[in-house]
Amino acid sequence: MSTLRDATPSRCSRRCQWLLCCLLSLTGLIITALFTRQFWQDSLTAWSVALPGASLSLLLGILLFVLLSQRQRALALVERRTAELQGSREALRLSEERWTLALDGIGDGVWDWDLRNDHLYLSATWKSMLGYAEDEIGNHPDEWRERLHPEDAARCQQALHEHLADRTPMYRCEQRLRGRDGNWRWLLARGKVVERRADGQPLRIIGTHVDISARKALELELRQSNARLQRLLEAATQVAIIGVGADGRIRTFNAGAERLLGYNREDVQQQPLDPLLDGPSLAASAELGVPPGGALALLEALLDSPHQHRELETILLRRNREPLHVTLMLSAIIEADGRRGGFLLIALDIGERLRARQALEERSQLLEKLGAQVPGSIYQYRLFSDGRSCFPYASAGIREVYEVTAEQVRSDATAVLERIHPLDRARIIDSIQQSARQLTRWQEDYRVLLPQRGLRWLRGESMPERLADGSVLWHGFIADISNLKQVEHELRALTITDPLTGIHNRRYFLDQLDIELERRTRTGRPLSLVMLDIDHFKRVNDTWGHDAGDQVLQELCRRIGARLRRIDLFCRLGGEEFVIICPETDASQAAHLAEALRRLVQGTPFAQAGQVTASFGVSSARPGDSHGSLLQRADQALYAAKGGGRNRVCGETAPLPA
Repeated sequence: MSTLRDATPSRCSRRCQWLLCCLLSLTGLIITALFTRQFWQDSLTAWSVALPGASLSLLLGILLFVLLSQRQRALALVERRTAELQGSREALRLSEERWTLALDGIGDGVWDWDLRNDHLYLSATWKSMLGYAEDEIGNHPDEWRERLHPEDAARCQQALHEHLADRTPMYRCEQRLRGRDGNWRWLLARGKVVERRADGQPLRIIGTHVDISARKALELELRQSNARLQRLLEAATQVAIIGVGADGRIRTFNAGAERLLGYNREDVQQQPLDPLLDGPSLAASAELGVPPGGALALLEALLDSPHQHRELETILLRRNREPLHVTLMLSAIIEADGRRGGFLLIALDIGERLRARQALEERSQLLEKLGAQVPGSIYQYRLFSDGRSCFPYASAGIREVYEVTAEQVRSDATAVLERIHPLDRARIIDSIQQSARQLTRWQEDYRVLLPQRGLRWLRGESMPERLADGSVLWHGFIADISNLKQVEHELRALTITDPLTGIHNRRYFLDQLDIELERRTRTGRPLSLVMLDIDHFKRVNDTWGHDAGDQVLQELCRRIGARLRRIDLFCRLGGEEFVIICPETDASQAAHLAEALRRLVQGTPFAQAGQVTASFGVSSARPGDSHGSLLQRADQALYAAKGGGRNRVCGETAPLPA
């Protein structure tokens, strides 16, 4: 029907044109005839005039018909093209409305910049991203430029210029825009030129803005977390921490690893782990064979599916290929999807401990006490100006060091402070305060009382830094040194103990005598010495042998030691000569003790040498005495007892009654 309607006016128009042309031709003939009527008598003349006039009229009519037909066709073509253009514009308008509504619907702000008139359309969603109502922002590019962060302006302008110059397929730039409340919002701008002139000059660019503030906040938090972890790694100078990727190449190599192994971080970054591991030693420590495939295969074998963490003593190789004995804590790094993303190796140098154990091997059973390593904890400790404290970060080792979890102390460090031994707590708190005031390295040895493992010795070391809010943050490492403290105690015992009899030696006696004399001066309480010497001990050695003589000395020490008080100090001065420090004891009481001991020695024969006797000398401290003067008087009394016939007790000036 539409075709018929369009065709009918065209046919009517052509008929009208035909009738008009015929009418004009007939009119021309009539005019010609009238004009030539006077020449009618001369038929030849008439025909010579009429025929050309009629022909001319007919040609004019045909020409007019053709011109009118061409005009009509032209008008029809213009009308058709106009209708097509209007349809295309309507389709384009509907398409733009659809994609604008679609982008607004998913929260993207739309902008449309007509470069011909510098008109910038900003959608309602774009404006609402910054907190503006639709009528609060105009349609000029300055609305965007004025809100662009100064630090982002040059970069974004350059990216836009590159795209307008057709050097990039799309305009893309992350930028900060100031919102209505004055705060900065991170937006991702993307756009593309949709219309250009024939010479390539851009005419129109359309794009979107997406709010990426939440993503940027997460990126900032991740950077801060990585920086914090890096500081913790660098603070652990006594422990080597090595991170290995799933491909077996080194990703992390902290300052402690540089110090212990002799490598520079740049030399080993992204390099295989193989040169650092003594494969056979590591495999033997775990009771495994050495698998083919190098260090990566060995780590995977060590951490099979049931074991994601392992601790063992092994050997690492320094840069100069010297062995480094370490306790190696090996853990798998598990990705979010459950895949193994690599390995974390933490190595504690145990060379010193092994050397100490070797030195004491012949003297005691300390080898067993210098056993396994004690894991430590990497941590951050924060002290606020109001006295509050917490551990913003603590590695999993804090569970073994303090028997608390990282979550328990993340906001409040009270649980850790309560674990410190009461006798050490005040000292540790004072040292922390001093480190905070002076911003100097904190390093302390102290005791803790743990619910499950009881008394343990810890060593802490960290470096402080002052934060903007006035609080102080330490980055450091805590290790359990209980075994080391035990070794120190036993070494000290060896230096003050007589190896044959097990009682204290002369060096310890002199130190303690000075302490007791100072106490006597301070308090005025009495103090006495009892010195004894075995009678005819050379005869015992000559008769029964030196082994029997040693047994006599040991048995005598057992008998006398069982008779003494806990506050008395029994020491061997050398050979068969002994001395007893008797605090809170005057001369008379010391004499009675000496007599009781003389009878104790004489009373029961010794299994190795029969009856043995001893002579005793007694002296008491006087004002102004030194250990030399007090000991000299006791020695004189002893020699007086020997000179008086032996097996007796003598005071400073004369024999004492039995």
